[in-house]
Amino acid sequence: MESFQKLLISSAWESAFNNLVPQMIPPFVFLVFMLFGSSLDLAVSLVAFSYFDRLLTVFSQTPDLVNRYNELMIAFARI
Repeated sequence: MESFQKLLISSAWESAFNNLVPQMIPPFVFLVFMLFGSSLDLAVSLVAFSYFDRLLTVFSQTPDLVNRYNELMIAFARI
């Protein structure tokens, strides 16, 4: 029962991380961009949002890739 509880807590943390991090990247990058003294105009923000959209796709696929890698390592260990 204790291992099941650990699994649920681990799953909750993983889900929170996978949902929170991609949403926090654009505000963090814009904040750092403005702290370095650059101005944020419409052209810069639209290009940045286009890159963030591509990054969000990569970040959403990363957990699946990690899972597949782990399954591959387990399969190789069995051979």
